[in-house]
Amino acid sequence: MYCSTPIISSNSGGTIEVVRDKVNGRLFQPNNSHDLCEKILIRTCPIKNYKELGISDKAKHFNSGVLVLNLNVWRKNNLYEKIIEYIKNDKYFQESLYHDLDALNAILSNNWKELDHRWNQIPHIYRFSSWDKSPFNNSIYHNIINSAFIIHYASHSKPWHFLNDHPLKREYTKYLKMTDWRDYKYKDITFNNAVSRVIQYLLPRRIVSLIKK
Repeated sequence: MYCSTPIISSNSGGTIEVVRDKVNGRLFQPNNSHDLCEKILIRTCPIKNYKELGISDKAKHFNSGVLVLNLNVWRKNNLYEKIIEYIKNDKYFQESLYHDLDALNAILSNNWKELDHRWNQIPHIYRFSSWDKSPFNNSIYHNIINSAFIIHYASHSKPWHFLNDHPLKREYTKYLKMTDWRDYKYKDITFNNAVSRVIQYLLPRRIVSLIKK
C-alpha cells in the first residue's frame, strides 16, 4: 500500500482489518472466482478525482489499445482540447499509472460503446484455464481465444523478447518476416535466459508462472 500497489483480498479473516473496499484496495467474496475476476479485470474508480468529475464509482473503464473514433463527434465536441486540458491541469494526473488511458476515460466516461472483445485480445485471457474460471461466458471466452481480430500484446514481456511465452507469439513472428525487419535477432539471449526458455517448454505454462512469482 505504501507503494500505491493495488491490493485485492478476500473479504474474510484479518485482511478486512487492513484492506477497506474501494478505499485502499478491493475485496472479493471468498470462494467466488467470478467476483475475483471482476475485481482484477474491471478496476473501479481508477481515476482519483472521479467524484469531482461526476463519474460513478461503478463506471466501466475501457482499455485504449484499440479505438474506433467518430471524428465528426470528436471535433464537434472539442474532445482533443478537453483531453489535453485535463492532462495539463488535473492535479492527480501526474500520479496516474495509465496516462492517456485515464485521461480518455475521465473525459469520455459514459460516452463510449464497447467493442467486441475480439478487436482487442489482451494477454489476461490466457490466465484462465477455462471459460467458467473467467468473467466471460462460454461463447465469448472461446471467441476471444480462437477468433481474435487484433492481438494486443499488452504486457511488459513483448513478442520480440526472447523469453516471451505468449501463446500467439508465432503470429507476430509470421508477420514480422513480411517486413523490412525480417532478419531481427533477439537482443536478450543469455545463458540464463536460454535455460529459462528450456524450462518454459518442458513445464506446463501455469507451473512456469508460479516459478516466476
